[in-house]
Amino acid sequence: MRLLLRVYPRPWRERYGDELDELLEHEPMTATLAADLVRGAVVERFRAVSRSPVLATGGVSMSFDWPQRHAVPIALLALVITVPTLIVISLFAVAAVVGSAEFTAALNGALAGWTRVRVVDLFLIVAPAVAVVLSALSMMSGSAAVSDGALRLSLVARPRLLPVMVLLVSLALTAFWIGHLGIDFLAGRP
Repeated sequence: MRLLLRVYPRPWRERYGDELDELLEHEPMTATLAADLVRGAVVERFRAVSRSPVLATGGVSMSFDWPQRHAVPIALLALVITVPTLIVISLFAVAAVVGSAEFTAALNGALAGWTRVRVVDLFLIVAPAVAVVLSALSMMSGSAAVSDGALRLSLVARPRLLPVMVLLVSLALTAFWIGHLGIDFLAGRP
């Protein structure tokens, strides 16, 4: 019988344990009585947890700072994702500056061969936008906490040289692609 009383939370046992022990001395132990004691203990355990100061105040704040702790590797990943797009656009920019029709034709032929698989074409377009998100994320940290029943969110940006450089290059490439696709759309080119 005392073993079943040990299932109740300590504060409850200190307050009501002697009374319950005295009542149970005069009752025969049955399966129903044991089940009632276990059920009561579970209910009291849940009540004890729900009155916990951690739950009442919202607990400890939760921080989101892992991207910032790994800012350089994340920025390098963003740069690696962007490099193929940067190379393609740079080659076409060189072809435009040089003005060589043969060079431009060779680039168009090579690009047509690469982009027959639409995934490659899509990657070249989407990669700078993904790099923007990754490089911006690598500079962010934040936290969430519940205080007085209200959710409080905090977001902090801490710029670092490499993520900022990758962010700027990725933004420029994204703007270029948006402009290029917009011009192609307005001109009726596929």
